[in-house]
Amino acid sequence: LEVIEPTSLNLAGLGINASRPILICAGSPSKYSPLNDEIFLGIARHLGDCQFIFFNFQEELTGILKRRLFKVFNEANLNPEHFLRFIPFLKKNEFYGLMLKADLYLDTIGFSGFNTAMQAIECNLPVVTKKGEYMRGRLASGVLNKIAMNSLVAQSNETFIEIAADLILNKEKLLLTQSQ
Repeated sequence: LEVIEPTSLNLAGLGINASRPILICAGSPSKYSPLNDEIFLGIARHLGDCQFIFFNFQEELTGILKRRLFKVFNEANLNPEHFLRFIPFLKKNEFYGLMLKADLYLDTIGFSGFNTAMQAIECNLPVVTKKGEYMRGRLASGVLNKIAMNSLVAQSNETFIEIAADLILNKEKLLLTQSQ
C-alpha cells in the first residue's frame, strides 16, 4: 500500500481563495458531458460563492471544456472568472494536499472517477456523485453505497445540485460526512 505524504499548497498561488468553498472537479475534460453543465451552474446559483477547481490536462481538451463552461456561465449572467478555476495538473502529494483543504469532490457524471473517489475518501473529502446508467458511471456510487454513504449519491442532476449545495451551506452536515 502506497502511503502518500500530502504537500501543503499555496492555494493563492494557484488562484484559489481559501476562504471560499472549494469544490474539486478532477475528471479528465473528456469525461464532462455538455448535458451536465447545468450542475455547475445550479450549484453556483445555490451557493453564490464557490470555486470549481478543474485541472489542465491536454491543452486542446481543457480548452474545449473551459470555453464551453465559460459560455454557459456568461449566458446565465454569472461571472465565470468568479466560479471556475483551471489549475495545473498536480503531483500526487500536491493533489492530496489540495484535497485536504477542499470542501467537496464532485465526481464526473456518466464516467465516474474511481481512483479519485477513493483518494478523496482517504482524505476525508466528501464525494458527491450520481449513479450512472452503465458501470463506468457507477464506480464512485458503488463505493459510497458500500461504506453506507449513499446519501451522497444523487439520482438526478437536480439532486446532485441539492446535495452539494446542502453540504456547503450546512457545515454540520459536511463535518458529519467527514467523520464517518
